[in-house]
Amino acid sequence: MGSREEFIKKYADADVNGRLEIILKNYPRFMQMVDGYEQCLSIIIRNEREYNRSRKGEDLGVRGHTARLSNPTERQAIENVSIQEAIRAGDVEAALKGADDYEKHAVEIKTLVNMREDYQILTNQFLFLEDKEGAMFSDYISKRRSVAAIADDEGLAYETVRWRLKETRKLIKRNASEFLVCKYKYR
Repeated sequence: MGSREEFIKKYADADVNGRLEIILKNYPRFMQMVDGYEQCLSIIIRNEREYNRSRKGEDLGVRGHTARLSNPTERQAIENVSIQEAIRAGDVEAALKGADDYEKHAVEIKTLVNMREDYQILTNQFLFLEDKEGAMFSDYISKRRSVAAIADDEGLAYETVRWRLKETRKLIKRNASEFLVCKYKYR
């Protein structure tokens, strides 16, 4: 999909239909991509904080005892987790305290929150499908079964299954779009 900035920028700049297309195109791994981006962003923010703390200490010209954990690995892990939790909660202030690139990271955090919410809204549309239809579509969109495999398993013609999946995709996208239009109306 390109660089991390392109991934977020493309999503942030997309309209509702564009966002749904990004989710649908990447559905099997979309949440892994979001999780991975969050983890990478938290590491970047932690490194920015550490750099700024070390520069602050150098600027003072004084070395004093600080009440930090003596284990730097433990300190990093705790800081990573707290940053990731703040990112996931959309708490921009907590996530970016002491970091650089505030505006850029704030947009990234808000976009990641939207990505999670939009994915959940789209996935919830599966619940409105008939059981068999929902299972077929879920298997297909998650790449657990191909059109041919579904056709074989269900005893249906390949073209029939392809048409049903295409129609189901349109229905899910239309229903999710209605929710997202309402959501983004207030942002």
